[in-house]
Amino acid sequence: MTEDIKEKIKAVLRKEHYSELDVVYFFVETYKLLERENNLDNFKTIKFYRNWVCHSSLDKDGEKIFDEAYILIRARKYFPDDSKFIDIMTDKIPECFRERSFSKLKGEIELFLDSFLNKEKFYWDELRKNLYSVITDTPLLIKENGKEILRFVCQRVILQGKFDELQIETRANNLIFNFIMDDYTLG
Repeated sequence: MTEDIKEKIKAVLRKEHYSELDVVYFFVETYKLLERENNLDNFKTIKFYRNWVCHSSLDKDGEKIFDEAYILIRARKYFPDDSKFIDIMTDKIPECFRERSFSKLKGEIELFLDSFLNKEKFYWDELRKNLYSVITDTPLLIKENGKEILRFVCQRVILQGKFDELQIETRANNLIFNFIMDDYTLG
């Protein structure tokens, strides 16, 4: 069964052009293999993006990744006005994403391929372009005890060669604010 999963992943990666479906399938099958090998904890960024492409909300992982933002949201009543809260959250959210940046994702995929698929070649630009399409269509809701705490909407992606820029609209406590995230500043 493990060899079947590996062959499915290789079949996707050998294509020169990936579709959105290929990208989703890659993350699903990669997750299955890592789960089977009891190795998910060593590939947290792959796990995060697999969860994002397969689910519109995160509970446990969201709590871990966005813990510092949760603390700020709970403390919002102590801020004298919304502008200060928005300023701090605008700084904090990219910090939370730092460990799940696209440059880290690329590194984890390379490590995964080296470790499990005999250094199988893949086309990073094709994968990331279609991954962006998938996450742009899927707002990410972070929930705690079934209640939405944060909502991330990827509004715009600008592919810039080595680094990419994402404009993310974030909603927390009935406030909406935007930030720009790119791998150069997060990486």
